[in-house]
Amino acid sequence: MIISLLSITAGIIYMADEVSRLFLSCFVASNLIVFYLCLWLYSFYNRRHLRFNGRDLTAMAIVLLLGSLGIILCRENNLSLMSAFALTNMVEFGLLEWKLQRKKPSKEPHSNYLSHN
Repeated sequence: MIISLLSITAGIIYMADEVSRLFLSCFVASNLIVFYLCLWLYSFYNRRHLRFNGRDLTAMAIVLLLGSLGIILCRENNLSLMSAFALTNMVEFGLLEWKLQRKKPSKEPHSNYLSHN
């Protein structure tokens, strides 16, 4: 996960240099995919009611694939490439926030409750 974040940062830095635009956009998109795959795999360690279900993963995968396609298609212009990148991340994090908002109440005692007893 950390390597993919560092690689995305390196890809963004190389936008100012003369590099292959196709390679750069594929590099950023593939590292974005690796980041979200790691996030999905690590969700196994979340509390049960916060784990991703099939519907969550499907929605996030569709957004990620469409966003990656947008990044590759918008590769000629730095502003449009970064806009596609930012839009993909905003929608992905919006889906994560939506997941947190619709969570079921936990049966576990709250930590503040335990500290007062």
